[in-house]
Amino acid sequence: MLLHVEIEFQRGKYLPKRILDYNIRAFNRFDLPAINLVILCDDARKWRPRRYRHDFLGTRLELEFGSVKISHYQKQLAELEASDNFFALLVLAYLKTQETSEQLEERKVWKLSLIRRLYDLGLQEQDFRILYRFIDWVMVLPNALDDEFLQEFRQFERERSVASSI
Repeated sequence: MLLHVEIEFQRGKYLPKRILDYNIRAFNRFDLPAINLVILCDDARKWRPRRYRHDFLGTRLELEFGSVKISHYQKQLAELEASDNFFALLVLAYLKTQETSEQLEERKVWKLSLIRRLYDLGLQEQDFRILYRFIDWVMVLPNALDDEFLQEFRQFERERSVASSI
């Protein structure tokens, strides 16, 4: 079984066909079924594609796939913040990025907080790096704030290193 995760940041009418194409190619190449999950990060509240369907002269082709609308989690911020699931942290990173589009100092605070929480999850180093890169990629800061963030993050790492050696 294969897992295909597609992340969409804007509404696109060709998305369902792309999912079908991936599914067919995966099946042809590996002779395995694929599980498809689409993560929708767009602002279109009612757009939530879940299927590709094609009917022509008595022939029907249909593929249903899972989709998750990140904006629907906006009402569950407290639950996301309390969770120790790394997917919750990634959703929170995206939502806080949207929320702080005009408050970049606050975004810096959230970015540092979320990355600190990655440490608490006890992840393998490779997994930590992947999740760190995602948060860093989503929660973009202007150069000056990014420099401040990096200084604070390095300080946090030094303090953590000293605490763990005691």
